[in-house]
Amino acid sequence: MTPELTPEQRKAVYEEEKRRLDAELPPRRLPMRLASIILFAVALLGIGIWVASNVYRAHALNEKLAEAIGKDRGLTETILKIETESSKMTYEELFELCNKSVESRTNLIVELRGVYPQVDSRLKEHLIEYLTAENEFIRAKRDFYLRSMEEPSAFNAYLEAVMNSASSSYGWEVYLREKSDQRERVLKASEETTRSADDFLKAYENMAKQEAKIGGEAAGAGLNFTPIFNQYAKENRKRAEDAKTASSQYTAAVMR
Repeated sequence: MTPELTPEQRKAVYEEEKRRLDAELPPRRLPMRLASIILFAVALLGIGIWVASNVYRAHALNEKLAEAIGKDRGLTETILKIETESSKMTYEELFELCNKSVESRTNLIVELRGVYPQVDSRLKEHLIEYLTAENEFIRAKRDFYLRSMEEPSAFNAYLEAVMNSASSSYGWEVYLREKSDQRERVLKASEETTRSADDFLKAYENMAKQEAKIGGEAAGAGLNFTPIFNQYAKENRKRAEDAKTASSQYTAAVMR
C-alpha cells in the first residue's frame, strides 16, 4: 500500500509531469497563411509610417517656404509703396530697408537651393530667377534714390558758388574756377540721375513681366504671388520720369 501524498507533493508531481510532456511535444507553429498576413501587416504599417512622416515633413517645408515667400513679398511691397507713403519714411530708413530686403532674399535663394528638395525643380529654378531679378530691382531703386539725393545737393552748391562775390582779380579767378567745378558736379549728377532712373524703369518693367510669368506656377504650388508690381507701377514710373525731367531742368539752369 502506497503512502498517501500530501497536497504539496501532489502539486509537485503534477508540475513535473507537465514539464516532461511539454518538452516532448513539438513547438507550435503559426499556419503559413496567418504568418504571411502578419508579416504583410507589419510591413504595411512600416510603409505607412514612413509615407506619413515624409508627407508631414514636406508639408512643414512647404509652409516654411510659403512663409518665407510671403515675408519677401511684404518687404518688396513696402518698398514699392514708398511713392505713395513717402512722408512716412526717411531716406535712411529706405536704404536700411533695401539692404535688409536684399540680405533676406539672398538667404532665401541659398535655402531654395538646398533646403527644399520637395519643390519641383522647374519651379525652384524659376523662383531663384525671380528672386535674383528682384534683388537687382531693389538695388536699382536704392541707386536711383541715392542719385536723386545727390543732384539737388550739387545744384545748391552751384547756386552758393554763383552768389559768392569776388573782391580782387585773384578772387575772381577762384570764383570762376569754383563756379565751373560746381557746374560740372551738377552736370555729372544730372547725367547719373537720368541713367539711374532709366535703369530703374527697365528693372521695374522686367519685374512686372517676371511676376506675371511665375504667378500661376507659384500659385499652383500653394505660394501667394498676388501681383504687386502692376499695382504700384503708375506711382513708381511717375517718380522716375519726374526725376528725369528735373535733371534736364538742372542741366539747363547751369548752362545759361
